[in-house]
Amino acid sequence: MAKSADDHADYYTTFNSWNVGKAMGLHLKTEAQADGCTVSAPCDLAIFAGRVADWPNATYFFGGAMEELQPVLNIFNIINVNDTFSSLGLYTEATFNDAAKSALQTAMLPVDTDWNSETAATKAQAVVAQLGSADKSGQSVFVLAPNDDTSTAIRQEFAEMTHPYAKYFTTGQDAANITLASLMGDPIKGKGTQTMTVFKDVRKLVADSVSIAKNIVDGVAGLTGLTSGPSIDGAQTAYSPIDTLTIDTKQNTYDIIFATGYKDKNDDTFSNIDFTPYE
Repeated sequence: MAKSADDHADYYTTFNSWNVGKAMGLHLKTEAQADGCTVSAPCDLAIFAGRVADWPNATYFFGGAMEELQPVLNIFNIINVNDTFSSLGLYTEATFNDAAKSALQTAMLPVDTDWNSETAATKAQAVVAQLGSADKSGQSVFVLAPNDDTSTAIRQEFAEMTHPYAKYFTTGQDAANITLASLMGDPIKGKGTQTMTVFKDVRKLVADSVSIAKNIVDGVAGLTGLTSGPSIDGAQTAYSPIDTLTIDTKQNTYDIIFATGYKDKNDDTFSNIDFTPYE
């Protein structure tokens, strides 16, 4: 990150939080359509958010997800205790403004997990409780969970249902070990089934920062060759790419996470997984 004479950063590298949310929403939309969810046969959808006070990250994660989900909300039956989502306007990163911030955060408040697994579990318990003893064993459920820790807590509550869903699709981010175990096919150490996570590789932040420094040394514009975003506090911003890992793309997860050495496949969390087919 370059510094100017007034000690403010000239350049900033980050991940696009709106696009992280869009990846989550797109996963649920794609899986729901593939699973046969339609207007005449809607599938159940539960929505959870991060900490509203974590501005702008949590709001952008949620806003990006809703950009993908809102156009197809009619193929879902929202099972949250309070539906604060159906009446939301459609916002994009480009059209985001103060009104969008207010509307999104108002919708988020009842499902604010505080980025805390216990809080997320409590919110999920309330959803499960209102389903009562309904037999969901022939149905699918789709869950927007804001990150891997909350996703793990939420899916464990759904697993406690008297007649749990036949198929469970849920989101997350951060590529936590428990999530990776689930994505690689171990529901025991994965504590249930998580079907996707967004991986934000800090190595890419470093590489982009080095590229900016090299551009400056070479006498060209700092963001040359990089994806740029809106300036943050006056600093020109580079958006580093994200990776979407899913339960259906185990080779991709192995290549990105384990083959590169980002995670050690010998960690005990992965002891039930046979990595041989992917090596």
